[in-house]
Amino acid sequence: MHKKLYLRKYAQTRQWFNNIVNIGLTPDLSFEEARRVQIFNVMGMMGLLISTIFVIIHFSNDRVTLGLLNVVTMLSTGTVVIANYKHSYYFGQLAVSIALSIVFTATSFLYHDGMEFYLLLLTALMATIMKRSWFLRTLSIINCIIFLVLIKRSAEFYTPTPGNIYFVNLVLLVMFYLVFFRYSGKINRLYLANIEERNHQLRQQQARLIEQTEELEISNRKLAVLNSTKEKLFSILAHDVRSPIAGLKTSLDLLNEKALSRETFTELSHELSSQLDQLQDSMDNLLKWSNRQMTGIELQPQKIMIASLIADTIGLLQYNLANKNISINTSFDTDAMIYADPDHIKLVMRNLISNAIKFSYAGSKIDLLVEHRDSLVHFSVIDKGIGMKKDVIDKLFNEAAVTSQRGTSNEKGTGMGLKISREFAEKNGGQILIQCEPGTGCVFTLTLPVAASSQVVLPE
Repeated sequence: MHKKLYLRKYAQTRQWFNNIVNIGLTPDLSFEEARRVQIFNVMGMMGLLISTIFVIIHFSNDRVTLGLLNVVTMLSTGTVVIANYKHSYYFGQLAVSIALSIVFTATSFLYHDGMEFYLLLLTALMATIMKRSWFLRTLSIINCIIFLVLIKRSAEFYTPTPGNIYFVNLVLLVMFYLVFFRYSGKINRLYLANIEERNHQLRQQQARLIEQTEELEISNRKLAVLNSTKEKLFSILAHDVRSPIAGLKTSLDLLNEKALSRETFTELSHELSSQLDQLQDSMDNLLKWSNRQMTGIELQPQKIMIASLIADTIGLLQYNLANKNISINTSFDTDAMIYADPDHIKLVMRNLISNAIKFSYAGSKIDLLVEHRDSLVHFSVIDKGIGMKKDVIDKLFNEAAVTSQRGTSNEKGTGMGLKISREFAEKNGGQILIQCEPGTGCVFTLTLPVAASSQVVLPE
């Protein structure tokens, strides 16, 4: 019970002391100004308390002049606290410096009571804590000169104070120095800790800012590439989409106006059909690309036989094969299973085989090969067409480049097919490998993960 009471009293006293220390503090004060106010509040309250005691002692012992000088000390130390409360910080420092300089000089000169040492304490306060001004600097120099004079003087105008008073003054001087340096050191440590914390926060903010700047630069580069790609795609669409549709419309208009015979229209329809097939592939790639840009690639993987995907893809490209009289040779394990999104893989296969047809010569052949290697299935499309140089291959998957070569029969494309194919392959855990030689053909290989035996085959 007594312990709790003691702790409560201690907490109340500590709170009361903190309230005194923080008199006059405002949020807009700098650390140096706040430290100055706190130290002067402490020194002012101690000076007020001690000078009050000495006023009582000296008046009780008929030392009226010394008592009056202590009254001045009491008023000046109280003034500095009141000035801080009124936010007149410099006025309080100025008033207490002048008053105490006069009092310490007078009491030491008249009574030889050791107060000359307080001039040094006051000079230390003016040099380290008080606001820098020419007046206070001058006053501190004057105090130092007075101290040297008082140390050497021998004359006394009044009866010296008793030795115990001299001793008490020196003890109080030491106490003031201890309080001054201890509290000043504590505030400095808090200040350094605060600076370190702010520096730490600034370093974190700087790191976040650098990271955000890098992310912004990456986003800007991606946006620039995307805008460039879109501009090129719109340019391609403006030409390649309009041509086959315009040709078909013109042919139909001529047929309806009976300016074109059915036999001639039938001959033209083969060419128009070829152009529309190319247009369909191009539009499919562009739609997939647009969807990826807006929503990203969403996977719906399942366990599926690769043979069925190849068969579906070849079926879609029969007209292209027949139009150039190109044969397909297949060699693969019909039971090979992969785990991937079938729609994505069909698009990749269609692009790879379409490219092989596009760059193969009429009457040639294309080989489709499936090999099971460790945990991957390798699907290869091998043609004997015009091939590609290394610099052309390097541009195939470059996001900043949208280029399309014409095929052996002047076929057109958007240049987006292989880019989409690579992204879909990578999202499904695979990749596309290329081996080409100019004039001898290319080998495009799609690698995909083998389906685990525990994975369920879903219906197509």
